[in-house]
Amino acid sequence: MYDKLFGTSGIRGGIVDKVTPELALKLGLSAAKYLNFDGTIAIGFDNRTSNVMLEKAFVSGVIAGGCDAELLGIVPLPVLAYGTKILKSKTGIMITASHNPSSDNGFKLFDSQGKEYLPAEENAIECIMKARISQFSNKTGLIKSIPSISQQYVEAVLRKTSRIARQIKVILDCANGTASNVVPFILSTAGCRTIALNDNVDGTFPGRPSEPSPQNLSHIMEVVKSSSADIGLAYDSDADRVAVIDEKGSFVANDRIIALIAKQKLEEDGPGTIVTSLDTSNCIDDVIIPLKGKIMRVRLGKTHTHLDDSNVILAAEPWKIIDPSWGMWADGIFTSIRIVEMLNDNGASVSDLLKYVPSYPQTHLNFPCPELFKRKAIGMIMTRLSHERDVRDMWKIDGVRVNYNDGSWMLFRVSGTEPKIRLYCEAKEIYKMNELVKKGKHLITDSINHVMKA
Repeated sequence: MYDKLFGTSGIRGGIVDKVTPELALKLGLSAAKYLNFDGTIAIGFDNRTSNVMLEKAFVSGVIAGGCDAELLGIVPLPVLAYGTKILKSKTGIMITASHNPSSDNGFKLFDSQGKEYLPAEENAIECIMKARISQFSNKTGLIKSIPSISQQYVEAVLRKTSRIARQIKVILDCANGTASNVVPFILSTAGCRTIALNDNVDGTFPGRPSEPSPQNLSHIMEVVKSSSADIGLAYDSDADRVAVIDEKGSFVANDRIIALIAKQKLEEDGPGTIVTSLDTSNCIDDVIIPLKGKIMRVRLGKTHTHLDDSNVILAAEPWKIIDPSWGMWADGIFTSIRIVEMLNDNGASVSDLLKYVPSYPQTHLNFPCPELFKRKAIGMIMTRLSHERDVRDMWKIDGVRVNYNDGSWMLFRVSGTEPKIRLYCEAKEIYKMNELVKKGKHLITDSINHVMKA
């Protein structure tokens, strides 16, 4: 009935052809069976127009499977994860497609600690969904609404937040998403002067596309610069990710933000491990290794899989940062607070804080490739790269990343959600990065053509 459901980050796709009420119903019932038809499932969703429909279908499956449903309503993803933990729910589910367009939706599952399901847990759910469920609960679950959970989250964040004595001026772009109901209040209560853009909740995202990428943030960049603000913070629809604009109105590469927060954690907590994805910049290594930090690179979307290791003090991939001392979930809201606190405590600008974090030229390109041939093409690319000279090492955790002796690198990986092969290139000089892009393009197009003709 279904192709592969769980991708890089949960289930995601179009509401017409994949993430349908039928799928939601079966997912709810399958989640209940996974929990042996007993326990409570916390359910939240972002403000996409299809979410009420999907929530009702999912809840029907949950209670038909004998589990109780706790309805948190429209909340940011961090609130859902936090709520799952403090409510002692067995599982939490966020109905969201994160930064995808409004025509998409999806599901992301969390365990009782608010940590995203591990791949083995996702696979178990998927196996139940693909099989015919022949055993059902002998009872119907209960439904309970918990509208106060956002307020509880806000109060918990504020308890962890220092008073912002400098009255830092912050421009917020809430993307017409769930951050609108939470972030302006938290930052203003903490002592910031805030101006919020796109802060009316609207599931069609009229202000800008949900993804907080540089090409979508020209307005906030202009406002930060023209209003002499200290910082700009931009979110996606469910606020698990945040993008940073410096005081000059320039977009800050997220890898540099990861390095900055990792630096602070190492200076405060001492040596520890930073888990990050294969597509992150070497600027992170250059910052944390002198501080006796260790770096562990993993598959994109799977930084949470090592959070049970007590040595891990941060897990992060571009846009999404998990601080285990706060919670086991990606939290763009909490990350925002940490950055603003750094500005306050150091009496510094964003640019000042980033002086010691290198900035290396990097690019990311997508190449269409039919699903049937994606992995075959990556296999051919791996074979060809094995004959490269000046290679320091190759990582084959998620596609293949080839690291050269001069510190430059290329990463080739298949998309987990689209019929595409992705190319990432980084070097210390722009000319070298351009050389890698040219080489990478040729390798991909030639390999795709070869495997399709074979």
